[in-house]
Amino acid sequence: GSSRRRNAIVDGSRAFAAAILTSFFQAEAPWFLIKPWHGTRLTLQTLDTLDTSKDFSFAQYPDPVLRIDAKEVKQYDEKLKFCVYKLQKVCQRVGAVGLAATQCGIDAQILVLRDAVYINPHIVYRSDEFQMKTWREQCLVLPQDIRVETLRDASIQVAAFDIYGTPFVATLEDEEARAFQHEFDHMHGILIIDHSYSLLSSSSFPSMLDLEAPLHSERRYRAWDRTSSFRSSQLR
Repeated sequence: GSSRRRNAIVDGSRAFAAAILTSFFQAEAPWFLIKPWHGTRLTLQTLDTLDTSKDFSFAQYPDPVLRIDAKEVKQYDEKLKFCVYKLQKVCQRVGAVGLAATQCGIDAQILVLRDAVYINPHIVYRSDEFQMKTWREQCLVLPQDIRVETLRDASIQVAAFDIYGTPFVATLEDEEARAFQHEFDHMHGILIIDHSYSLLSSSSFPSMLDLEAPLHSERRYRAWDRTSSFRSSQLR
């Protein structure tokens, strides 16, 4: 009898430990595992001033380059191709699905998403508002404990140029549409924290509250504005 009780206690202890470990690893990172966050301050470059001798750095909040509204690309030349190549390398290095050039401190409307490249993109069609999908998003430029519930269009149609200056139109749906909209936001200086109704706090970067408070309402308006995709000039 005592042997069975001991076995039951051991089995119960193991089950309890397994449950704790399972919930621990499935949960968002607890505060005591979150590393202190250190922002960057990259030098803003254009395609004309691009330093081709160095690898691109990756911006981290609250770097001012993350808040610029990128300028349109005017020339489709070797520097543009080099920039796209380097951006794709950064994606691989940091484990990103996509990237806007502004995230590397480059003031140019360039967006890479997996193998696709969009130059001067703008959204020419969105699915109906009632079809919008809810996502829980995280971003590599922000502290790891920041997660935001966003509403994204389920389907979009994007008009852009390729690296040779040839115009094209792409239809994106579901996750691909979400990822594009996330990077499109970056291209115009919008972060996922701007989509949050209320201000967000970060255990690893407590200053975020004070930094965001003055402009959060204005930035939230821009993030929620579904007509802002038409700010770029029309395709030539």
